[in-house]
Formats: sequence, C-alpha cells, structure tokens
Amino acid sequence: MWSEGYELIDAGDGRRLERFGNRVVDRPAPSVAIEPPGTDRDAWVAADLRFGRSEGWTGRDQGPWTIAVEELTLELRPTGAGQLGIFPEHVLTWPWLRE
Repeated sequence: MWSEGYELIDAGDGRRLERFGNRVVDRPAPSVAIEPPGTDRDAWVAADLRFGRSEGWTGRDQGPWTIAVEELTLELRPTGAGQLGIFPEHVLTWPWLRE
C-alpha cells in the first residue's frame, strides 16, 4: 500500500514535509503550499533531508534508500533539482501504467 511508503506530514510557506520510507524530507512546493504550516516547527527542524534552491540538499544521509510501494521496492536518490525519483501526485496513474 502506498501509504506505508509515503506520508505528507505538512505543507506551508512554499514547502512540503514528507516521509518517504524511513526518511523525512523538507523540500519546495511553491505553487501548492501557500498557507502557513500546520505542524509544530519541531517536526520541520527534525527533517532528515532538506532541499534549498541555493544550498542544494543538506542533511544527515544524502545517499540512496529504498521504500516499499504496493508490491514494488523503489530506490530513491536526491537529485540536483530537488527531486527524489518518485512523484507522489502521480500515484493515481500507477494502476494504468501497470496494465
């Protein structure tokens, strides 16, 4: 199940806080996260990885890791563009792609 490998924890101030497997990631979402964050600031500060347009990725472990998504095991890797190799907003198209 997708929810086991991914969770949107919070979004706001142009950023989103997401859990991908065992890592929490803070990255930009300027067009969708326009309201103030709803979660305590401590959750944001405790993120494992953070992407800033001028700083790039910062955090404890920037190497690849795996997550379980339905019957698949996917390897994620932080890219220079702030992506991880998976787009949670595309989950509704996955059954169609599998067929």
